Amino acid sequence: MKKLKLKKWVIFIINLVLIGVFAYSVINIAIWYKDNNQNKKQKDHFVNIEEKINKTIDTPEANNLDPQEILKELKKQNNDTVAWLKVNGTNINYPVVKGKDNDYYIRHSFDKSYNKAGWIFADFRNNFDGTDKNTIVYGHNRRDGSMFWTLKDTLKSSWWNNKDNLTITFIKENVIEKYKVFSVYEVEKEDYYITTDFSGDITYTDFLNTIKSRTIHDFKQDVTENDQILTLSTCSNDNRYRTVLHAVKINTQE
Repeated sequence: MKKLKLKKWVIFIINLVLIGVFAYSVINIAIWYKDNNQNKKQKDHFVNIEEKINKTIDTPEANNLDPQEILKELKKQNNDTVAWLKVNGTNINYPVVKGKDNDYYIRHSFDKSYNKAGWIFADFRNNFDGTDKNTIVYGHNRRDGSMFWTLKDTLKSSWWNNKDNLTITFIKENVIEKYKVFSVYEVEKEDYYITTDFSGDITYTDFLNTIKSRTIHDFKQDVTENDQILTLSTCSNDNRYRTVLHAVKINTQE
């Protein structure tokens, strides 16, 4: 009888644990869908800006784009907005925000509501005053295809073999900047490639040589200590690795 009661208790506890695990999984899936849908609704708020950029940015009409007007409209919705980022051949086409640290927008959407999907955000150490040597932009790797999920496509030959994909558009408050990709790779989580201060032990020249040597494809793109670069970063492989793209500024349209 004692063994039978013990067996019943064991079965009861196992069933209870399984129910708990199931309920936890269902709740997390529901939250995942809710956060993704919330961000999709956020993006709908500036769909007109996105369509305007898509239609004109790589055409002669791009000269008619007013970066001040674009950023002014976005700042009405979120005063942390600092840029618009468009990466050809991916789904990356978002306004970029910058918080007081690198934690806030990991768990907050464009409208500053709590959201585990986060948003596309710049490193808080960047100044956006024209002096940044390495401007860094982060985004979550979301399996619904949003945020920086498609950054991993830049590691594929099918992406880099299309030369149009190698030019990145970065619209700031007073300028439209163009960047050319010179390095893409995966690396274990580290702080080196997100260096912004080159006044210490890490020289900018050594930094550029290191990140260029990491690339899995030779883009045949020169980059020197006089250049400014853009770095895009997202997590991969269960957060152990980072997918990284580096591009050098080649043109600025006032």
